[in-house]
Amino acid sequence: MEEEKMEWRERMTEMQIEHEKTMMQMQAAIPSKSQNNGEEEAHAMVKKKPTRLVNEPKKLPDHEEENRDSEQQPKTALDKSVEKSQLRMLKSQNERLLKEKVEIEKEKKDLEMEIERLEKEVAELSESSFHLKQEKEENRKIISEFVKKIDGLLMQIDGLVEEPVKEEKDVEILTQQRDSLDVNLNRVQQEAVSLRRTIEIITHDKTEMEEAKVEVENVVVDLRRELSKLKEAMTSLTKSSVVENGRNEELLSQMYCFREAPNKVSSEKDKFVAREQGEEIEETTTELEKMKTAQVESLDRAFKFMGSFF
Repeated sequence: MEEEKMEWRERMTEMQIEHEKTMMQMQAAIPSKSQNNGEEEAHAMVKKKPTRLVNEPKKLPDHEEENRDSEQQPKTALDKSVEKSQLRMLKSQNERLLKEKVEIEKEKKDLEMEIERLEKEVAELSESSFHLKQEKEENRKIISEFVKKIDGLLMQIDGLVEEPVKEEKDVEILTQQRDSLDVNLNRVQQEAVSLRRTIEIITHDKTEMEEAKVEVENVVVDLRRELSKLKEAMTSLTKSSVVENGRNEELLSQMYCFREAPNKVSSEKDKFVAREQGEEIEETTTELEKMKTAQVESLDRAFKFMGSFF
């Protein structure tokens, strides 16, 4: 609305300026005509009144006046044609200005009606703005009450939000504990599997050890039997060695007896017999030592075999 008013004012000022320009042109054209009329009247007055006025121009000679009249005749015709054209132009301008004036008055009336309508609207808007201010004040009070209620609800919501946060933290802690328990359970399961394998290995080794123990016991029984046999053989050998020792003593006594005899043949024979008897004793002793060594080696093997399992 303000923009329309500004445009209307600018247009009015432009039209007023154009009207003033045309009026100035009309005024400039009208004095020239009145001046010409005044000159004619002055000439008439000069003819009627011989008296000279103070402002009257000096009278020229006759030949100069004739020349002047001859010069003024074409000038007046030209001035008349110019005046006619100016009058036509002024008439057209006046008609155009009248039309514009009518249009301006019409627009002015329309604008006045629009202004009245706008004033009514402004009055209505002022009333509505007053009502709006009242409603705004009431709404502000209502909004303040709502804001207080919302603040209370927000505090309650914050409390309700904190509870899930705490619960989430507790759930995270429980989840971490569960994960650690899962890790421990997996480790325990792995240890249990390894223990099962170890138990299986131990069980298998135990069975093997029991089997080896049975075999060792069988070997020990066999060795004991051999040992008893060796003991019996050693006993028999000891007895035979005692007998042989007795015989050797007898032979030695016989040898001492035969030394005194001068017969060399008998001495050689005795030496030969003694040598044979000594060789028999050495062979018997060697066999006993071999049997004893074999028995000891068999016992060592048995004990080593048993030690490898135990």
